[in-house]
Amino acid sequence: MNKPKTLIGDCFFSSQYGKWESLRESHNILKHIKTRNLIIDNNTITIQFNPRRTVSTCASVDKHSIEQRPCFLCMSNKPAEQDFIRFSINEPFILRVNPYPILPKHLTISSERHQPQLLADKTHLQIPGLLITWLEQHFEKGYALFYNGAVCGASAPDHFHFQAVLQTDVPFIRQWDRLMQSAIKIQEKKLPDKSICTEYEISNYLCPIRAFITDQSYITDSTLITQYLDSLPLHENENEPRYNLFAWIDPNRGFSTAYFPRKKHRPDCYSDEGSKKHLISPGALDMGGLIVTIRQEDFESISKNDIIQIFNEVSYKSAFM
Repeated sequence: MNKPKTLIGDCFFSSQYGKWESLRESHNILKHIKTRNLIIDNNTITIQFNPRRTVSTCASVDKHSIEQRPCFLCMSNKPAEQDFIRFSINEPFILRVNPYPILPKHLTISSERHQPQLLADKTHLQIPGLLITWLEQHFEKGYALFYNGAVCGASAPDHFHFQAVLQTDVPFIRQWDRLMQSAIKIQEKKLPDKSICTEYEISNYLCPIRAFITDQSYITDSTLITQYLDSLPLHENENEPRYNLFAWIDPNRGFSTAYFPRKKHRPDCYSDEGSKKHLISPGALDMGGLIVTIRQEDFESISKNDIIQIFNEVSYKSAFM
């Protein structure tokens, strides 16, 4: 009888916590981190107080600043204590524990090669599905992969990468069954392996979501994805439309990919003054219902109306949604 394959996730985390003190402290703090929930139009939104995310929230991502700093995702610049796992799916990727976690078991998965944060030109490579497959088969089951576009929350827009956290920690995924109850089917395509990839519009969340669900494989129909991305605006001097992405395995439906189209990176309140100021810099997890605050005053004061305003400002809603 074949023994089940041993997954390496727990061993990898234990090894890193044992040798890297600041990482261990950052992840231990998550056990006691402050959160509070708000219900907005039946959607549960979690507010998190996480001062250690200041580096990412306040990161300067303009071209000059990026060019002046060493790339922290390049292997030559990694901390000495940081272990990594190298694996290949079309090209080499590097898996590391995120040193500034938002959630437990927070991972960063980056290309080994230094290249721009750009996924739209790689749709045919099926990278999200291949990464989820690798995590499920070798690292740990139950992860959700996410992608921050170059101007949609990525603090390293110069280096192609994803992040991953456990599905059960992402608010909108926990509410996915409810969101899918009123999903509108757009179209579907049969794939060569006879699985079906179906495109849905999700309209009962705080912002539009476009979902692609494949019932029997980890492949998404690339023509459907390309058609959707081509429907989004492409801004001057940018190489792909603005969006955040999540990919995970829904045990009831199959391999699921959710796109959150974006209008801009930071809301007006990020640069406001006085009581109107909230240092909120939305990435994928914020769009997915986990609002990260780095200041106590923002954690305590941000309201339902503030969150609705933030989503309205940073989300893209086409005339057809």
